[in-house]
Amino acid sequence: RQTATLLRLLLRHDIQGKQRRCCGSSSALASATACAMSELVSSAVVFYALHRLLAHVEHDVDGFVIRRLPRAVQLLLRHHGKAPCDAVVDAAVALLLPLVQPRHLSSIASVSSAVEGAPGCEIDVFRPPHAPPRPPPVLIFVHGGIWSLGNRTQYRALGQRLAAEGFVGAIVSYATWPEASATAQAEAVRHAVRHAVRHAAAWGGDAANVYLAGQSSGANVSALALLRDGDGPPLCAGFIGMAGPYDLEAHYGYESRRGVQHISMLAAACEPLAAHSPTALVRRGARLACERALLVHGERDITCPLRESAIFAVALASSGQNVEFVTLRDDAHLTFLVDLMAGRACVELLGHLRRFCAGGAPVARL
Repeated sequence: RQTATLLRLLLRHDIQGKQRRCCGSSSALASATACAMSELVSSAVVFYALHRLLAHVEHDVDGFVIRRLPRAVQLLLRHHGKAPCDAVVDAAVALLLPLVQPRHLSSIASVSSAVEGAPGCEIDVFRPPHAPPRPPPVLIFVHGGIWSLGNRTQYRALGQRLAAEGFVGAIVSYATWPEASATAQAEAVRHAVRHAVRHAAAWGGDAANVYLAGQSSGANVSALALLRDGDGPPLCAGFIGMAGPYDLEAHYGYESRRGVQHISMLAAACEPLAAHSPTALVRRGARLACERALLVHGERDITCPLRESAIFAVALASSGQNVEFVTLRDDAHLTFLVDLMAGRACVELLGHLRRFCAGGAPVARL
């Protein structure tokens, strides 16, 4: 009832405000721009409110909604939804983030660095605002987005938060599907890791403590970037996988049971699935090109179930690799990232990251 009331108030306020803005504009261009932005914001507000309303009665809201869309609409969204989805997220970040992000975080600046050998791959680098007594670890972050969505500017606040917590934060942009398959994405991330190691000292970081982190499909791509057959010098100090899908054949089956397989880019971007499944590759003898791994997963994750990380951790441990697996009891697929970007405490997750990057004793080694 409270959510429904909120929805009615938001809709009434938005419609009235839209009429005032459009009618009161002094020029046609300003009026059109204001109306377009208002439409975008109102659509986002309506979607969020309805999502919250459905969450009271449906365990898997996204699956519930997508299953009820006609197949033609699902395929239309799959093939033509990339630009509109990114535009909505870009607008939401630009409009809402200043309202929730603390000023001491939003004031942290960045420098951009183009990655050699990977066209379209760039890194935004965020340094700690106060010079630490010794070079801090460099934490590279690879965003998710079902292998097709997202860009580094949407995660600018994450880089700022990492810098405020004492890391050199490096947020990566890379070509996504359909411009680049998962294999090409992994190759771009591999170049980004080498680039970060070469430039870590210039960024004020410790070149011996460069860590590659990824979330969701970004965790899958990051793991693929580090996996190789046989031994060799490490590419970086460690891998941090957050809520990632590591067995894509099993994950495609899970998406099919949810009814979201036709809207997901997994099958198209990651064909063949077995060749892009880190768990399967490790079982066949591949190893991560780093010394240690930390897998983090929210216990309330519906988009990518907890067992994905658990089974990958067991596979890594069985192959003799140093791996830790920790769960976040109250988090879902994205909530811990949103909390970090909004400046909330995130004591548990930040504690794991600091300890892992400092080489501290593990809390859940397998």
